Amino acid sequence: MADIVTKIQFRQGTDAQRRTANSTGVVFSTGEPGFCIDTKRVFIGGDNLAGGWPVGIQNIGLVDKLFDSSPTGFTAEALAAFNLKGVTLGDIIYDKDTRGIYALTAFSTFPPRSTDFVKYDSSPLLDSTQFQYNSQKELQIKQGGIGPQQLGFTTVDNITLAKPSYASPLQLKANGVANGYLAQMASYTVKINNRSSTSDPTDQVIQPNHVLGRTNTSVLTSVPFEAIFQEANYVGDNGILIDKTLAAPKFYLDTAMLSSTPLKLYLKKATDVQGNLGVTGVITGSSSLSLAGNATVQGTIYCRNDIIAYQPPSDIKIKDDIRLIDSPIEKVKQLNGCSFTFNQDAPEHLQNKSSYGLIAQDVEKVLPHAIEERHTGIKGVNYNNITPLLVECIKALSEKVEALENEIQKSS
Repeated sequence: MADIVTKIQFRQGTDAQRRTANSTGVVFSTGEPGFCIDTKRVFIGGDNLAGGWPVGIQNIGLVDKLFDSSPTGFTAEALAAFNLKGVTLGDIIYDKDTRGIYALTAFSTFPPRSTDFVKYDSSPLLDSTQFQYNSQKELQIKQGGIGPQQLGFTTVDNITLAKPSYASPLQLKANGVANGYLAQMASYTVKINNRSSTSDPTDQVIQPNHVLGRTNTSVLTSVPFEAIFQEANYVGDNGILIDKTLAAPKFYLDTAMLSSTPLKLYLKKATDVQGNLGVTGVITGSSSLSLAGNATVQGTIYCRNDIIAYQPPSDIKIKDDIRLIDSPIEKVKQLNGCSFTFNQDAPEHLQNKSSYGLIAQDVEKVLPHAIEERHTGIKGVNYNNITPLLVECIKALSEKVEALENEIQKSS
């Protein structure tokens, strides 16, 4: 290597001095270099260009928003970046607001004019079998683009989502998605598919006095309640009739079979029920009520005649753990036959009436299975279950009588 050192002399100063000296900016001699001590950039003179030509281009970085409606056309954030980096011809900057890269392609003033920047669009390389751009140039996952094999076990929390195996799809766990995680919906709205084929759901508002359904001619939609009965071939034959001649068909009672008050329904003729009957009020009947199913009554059944029912089954074939009732006399001695008057806490039909019977709490101590507690918390006695105790008591007393008779015979 030759022992020759070439010394290059640089002009130096601030970027503002380079741009504004002599009102027009420093004019470097052709090939003369200059160094800006604040922006750390090098410029070369040529073509009598004030400020010189920049050596290389600089990435100014990114800003949240490049342009605005201010007199300069730029945001305060962008102007600060221009000053810090000494933006000049050829430099680039990324605008997060428009998601674009901008290059300064002309430069006559500082700060530059907004029209001096040119945007360069860029797109990533995509797997077209998995991703696509929509009409707004937004990136989307294609239908079926992400298969089970592209989703690892770490993508699920096993609380809301589950992935049982490598090849299995993501699954919603039972009760994994609470209502708070679902998107809000408009009032009185349900999501439906009202088409005849597989389709995306749509929102359907249910109007007042409407139901979700279909008539013979409509799609699944909000249907006026009366429209259903206009098309239905319904004939009431059990005390309930429908007048379909009205614009809004109505239900009404067949007065030959039924009558009612605000709180009671009265049966005038024999009535058959093929399913189960659930009653929360009162049934009062002067004719027959026939059930082919079960009857669950939360209220009271009044009957002015006999109630005929099959007795509970008692076949030995259906019984296990058969044992005689022990100490029957002692148990009976703990019971008290009483006369009493029902108070205001009793069911309405019993209030102020006098009667005879046992006290449920006394019976519960010796025969707990003979007690039935109702939904109101009132305890009742199943007197049928008292009979076995009385039978064993009579047998025990009979044995005592026989023993006494034997002793008397011996002593005589």
